[in-house]
Amino acid sequence: MLEHAVAKDSTKFDNLYRLGTMYLDRDRVDEAQKVLAKAHTIKPKDVPTIVNLGAAYDALGKSAEAQKHATARPSSSRRATRSPRVASPARSTRAGSIKRRWTCCAT
Repeated sequence: MLEHAVAKDSTKFDNLYRLGTMYLDRDRVDEAQKVLAKAHTIKPKDVPTIVNLGAAYDALGKSAEAQKHATARPSSSRRATRSPRVASPARSTRAGSIKRRWTCCAT
């Protein structure tokens, strides 16, 4: 249902973010990265999106991109209003590496 909502209107940030985290939870990392990247273009300062996009890059073995998102700090001093949803650390990726829980502190 969420996929249909995004297919119908891919400009709604909340739907993109939810779909991206759903893909991460279901180990559909390629799709998660694409959807979260789109969400990131809409709200580039959203900390949970930055964190989850970094986790997707890490799961894809793109460590340079993952590091870029892990160290990104929004210019706003406000804290995120929701916690980042990252796939369980016990789940493995296609490449066989273990997903790590990304932590983030918005200051």
